[in-house]
Amino acid sequence: MPRSRLGAIVAIAAIPCALAGCHKHRSGPSLDVGGFAIADAEPVRLDQILAFPLAAPIDPATVSERSARITAVAGGGLGVAARGTWRVRAGTIEFVPELPLGEPVATSGGLQPDTTYEVEFLGGDHPLALRTVDGRWLDRSPHTTFRTRSGSTPGELFGSEPLAPPRLAELEFTPRDENGRWQLGGGQPATLLLGFDRPLDPSIANLPRHPTAATPGPIALDYDDFAWGSPTRIAIDVELLQNTVDGATVRV
Repeated sequence: MPRSRLGAIVAIAAIPCALAGCHKHRSGPSLDVGGFAIADAEPVRLDQILAFPLAAPIDPATVSERSARITAVAGGGLGVAARGTWRVRAGTIEFVPELPLGEPVATSGGLQPDTTYEVEFLGGDHPLALRTVDGRWLDRSPHTTFRTRSGSTPGELFGSEPLAPPRLAELEFTPRDENGRWQLGGGQPATLLLGFDRPLDPSIANLPRHPTAATPGPIALDYDDFAWGSPTRIAIDVELLQNTVDGATVRV
């Protein structure tokens, strides 16, 4: 399988592959949005953070699903809502698309392949419109379009730059005994959370949800106790709880 930003197959015994209301603002000149356009080359990847630069820092409290919209207007994703998170970095508004948590990998994320999207920011003297940090409104409601990549495999649709395998960055477990050790078999459900530093390929081939001896997958749990002899493989269920450009969380 082509290596992608969704992560390569990884072998481990522990590692796998504001809604704005009415906004009071100072009276004053509006912000000229100029030639509004996406700052990225097209066609865009399905895991790509989309950057929309403006000429002045934007008040994050005014960025919401009402003041910033992405809508499919043509292609395979027509009629499918775009899903993701808006965030502000100084004079740039960014859209971080949701990444797939399961199959089908190509179409279960926040952006659809081979689709033209229209982006529009609400401007003018409207109570729900975007504002700059010094209280100015946009002189108009700017809009632009972009198109996503076409294809059917992660290598075609997601980031293609060479990446190291995902690294286990965080480990949490419950319940714990009085010494802080993982307590198994005490009548309480045992949970293990694995945090990775990169997004993962959520396909069943890469991340089996019910690994067995025949299809062990990259995550396995062995119970090793010298008093009982050889390590024992414990049956587990694997759930991908979160998959973002910043990393992934798996629950076992």
